[in-house]
Amino acid sequence: MATKKSVASFSEMLTKFDVNLEKPRYEIRPLVLNDLWNGIHLGYLYSLWGDAGCGKTTIAIQVIRSLLQQGLHGVIVDVEKALNSVQLESFGLKKYVDEKRLFIVSCNNWEEFESIILSTRGAGINFLLVDSVTMLQMSIADDMSVKDVRPGLRSQQEKFVITKLKNLAFDENIACLLISHVTANLSFSPSPYAPEKKQSGGYTLFHAVDVITKISKGPLLKNDAGDPFGVEVKIVTEKNKFSTPNRVFTEKLIYGKGIDSRMSLIDRALSLGVIEQAGAIYTLPNGEKFKGKNALYKIADSNLICVKEALSNATVKS
Repeated sequence: MATKKSVASFSEMLTKFDVNLEKPRYEIRPLVLNDLWNGIHLGYLYSLWGDAGCGKTTIAIQVIRSLLQQGLHGVIVDVEKALNSVQLESFGLKKYVDEKRLFIVSCNNWEEFESIILSTRGAGINFLLVDSVTMLQMSIADDMSVKDVRPGLRSQQEKFVITKLKNLAFDENIACLLISHVTANLSFSPSPYAPEKKQSGGYTLFHAVDVITKISKGPLLKNDAGDPFGVEVKIVTEKNKFSTPNRVFTEKLIYGKGIDSRMSLIDRALSLGVIEQAGAIYTLPNGEKFKGKNALYKIADSNLICVKEALSNATVKS
């Protein structure tokens, strides 16, 4: 005789499935992402995606460095196996590795990645950087050949693991930053800023991620001698659950350093008219004049404070 399944009461259901929506929020650098994302909220998934060489990893490292500076602990999953000791030193991450506040691991496929994320449960980890999700391979048995791999296996495994990551990150208050390359032809949105190329790996990385940020590369930045020292990047949020989506910012990314806060501040002051321009002559709010943008970007800290104050007043009035 079949037995009737017991049904939990509403209070028991709340006890078992209660959701804590009060998630810690942290200010981050670069400031442009802090504005676009409204800081970073632990427990949610963030995605940086774009073509190869557009600065995704550099910007992501800036973000996690700002979190480490605030006392958080994190893991970098270096799928591409491209992070080396020289980069750790130049980006200022080596001391956090030595202090056991930053851990660097690597994996090849979705099964290994699943083991890594499950190991973070109860480990006191606050953030997870994956570089990159696109490079994760399918998990297949050793005795299988390429003829045995069925269509859609990668997207099935990705959906399973990313969904598990989403739930675990929310429960454990872990901010996940997923880097993804642009390779596949999958449509995102009909917005006026819709990218020319689309994100790879199926629709899971679109639906499960809370904030999706597109980075595209622009012209090179060159010094007075004509040597390139960085690149101009355009940053667009294609999806954002914490702030207005489809906001566009153009920033200067310096090789080996990231988005320069000084240049970003000056560019914003120029766009709002706080710094006046007449040909190649730039006039600061205190009346000082500089010839050429390179000279403008090298202004003294006292002048930068003056620009920052004037910019703050202009922003408040607007």
